[in-house]
Amino acid sequence: MKMSCHDNLRRLLTLALALCAGAIASAQTLVYSSFASTVGLQVNGNAAVVTTDDGQVMRLAPAQPNQAGTFFTEQKFNVTGFSTIFEFRITNRNGITDGSRNGADGIAFVIQNEGKTEVGGLGSGLGYEGISPSVVVEFDTFFNSGNDPSITNGGSNHVGISLGGSAASVLTAPVATNMDDGDKWTVWIDYNGTALEVRMSTNGARPSDAILAKNLSLSSQLNGDTAFIGFSAGTGGAHTNHDLLGWAYSDAYIAGGLAAVPEPGTYALLGLGGLLLIGARRLRRAR
Repeated sequence: MKMSCHDNLRRLLTLALALCAGAIASAQTLVYSSFASTVGLQVNGNAAVVTTDDGQVMRLAPAQPNQAGTFFTEQKFNVTGFSTIFEFRITNRNGITDGSRNGADGIAFVIQNEGKTEVGGLGSGLGYEGISPSVVVEFDTFFNSGNDPSITNGGSNHVGISLGGSAASVLTAPVATNMDDGDKWTVWIDYNGTALEVRMSTNGARPSDAILAKNLSLSSQLNGDTAFIGFSAGTGGAHTNHDLLGWAYSDAYIAGGLAAVPEPGTYALLGLGGLLLIGARRLRRAR
């Protein structure tokens, strides 16, 4: 029996959804488009869910002196390859200055194997210092002598990779736009099993080039292939509100990264566009 174009498309959609379901079943994913629910997360220290103009956000550390907060997944996730995306906003700068500006100290993405209830150092510790073994990507907004590059090289506003619970990064890159001026930042971090790459923007578009990239073995650094995943922030004599607006994590590396923080339940569609594109080309050739 000859099939119509409509029948072929319907079969293609069914096949695409089946393939997508199979791919998702083999990977673990997390999606928090907001923090109205914290199911699956352990919230620690001064971190708390608050309501802002962005909705219900995770305030990792409030604009008060000497605060530190974290949250981590309640279970461990694979870290041999992953892609993650999140949005943050830092507001309400107050307190002492570092010679350049006030407000501190910054936010960090933390992968660690010490425990889900851990809280690290205040202030320059960004809530993660002392948590080990760990691999951290920090978004630092305050210059602290001994930990950060000089202010002329972006010390008061930089991205860094830190290892083993040390607040002194092994690799840093300056960020030209101040991260604590109230803009919404979108960050992509991807690990393909060899290279850890960090991208960020204020317009929601993923840059083609990474702002920071380092080859390392996460399994060696973390003493295992799985770990707790989460975030931290800290304040000292200077302080700001450190808000995480949304977060998605796939424990399978996705070439090209996650396009946006998706709504709950949309992970089953992440690979559908490419599958449909391939199928449409095949359908045109068959006609």
